[in-house]
Amino acid sequence: MARKALNLLYKAIDCLSIILVVAMVLFVFLQVICRRINIATPWTEEMARFSFVYITFLGSILAAKDENHIMIDVLLNRFHPRVRYLIQAVTYLASGIFLLLFSRGTYETIKTSGDVAAASLMWFKHSYLYGVVLFSGVMMFCFCISHMVRCLGLAFGKEGGNR
Repeated sequence: MARKALNLLYKAIDCLSIILVVAMVLFVFLQVICRRINIATPWTEEMARFSFVYITFLGSILAAKDENHIMIDVLLNRFHPRVRYLIQAVTYLASGIFLLLFSRGTYETIKTSGDVAAASLMWFKHSYLYGVVLFSGVMMFCFCISHMVRCLGLAFGKEGGNR
């Protein structure tokens, strides 16, 4: 049941990301059209920027889940599989520590400046923006720990060198 709920969450994040890409394109298009006819729409620039931030952090969740973040593994691939898994586990541990600190800092930012409104959208509080950053940091932290445990299992398991 938990796996089904997580898969539903991943699909929702994926769909929301697609919707936000379309929205961002529409905001930028509207901004260009309005500039051509001399109508000021400063909110379109902010909404496009906020959409981009959401897309970035929601996409980071999906990339962390699938282990698709950028990695240079030329040297790593030269090691025995057990050593490689151990190095990957240490890397995930370091990333997890960073993400834990990152999430804590984001939470503090929400507490101190989350009620500040956007410049041209008085209804849009910065906590809405920082909320997705905090959510992605926590989710990526969970994935780092999960991947670290998997790598440790592969490094020290019976078949550690065969996968």
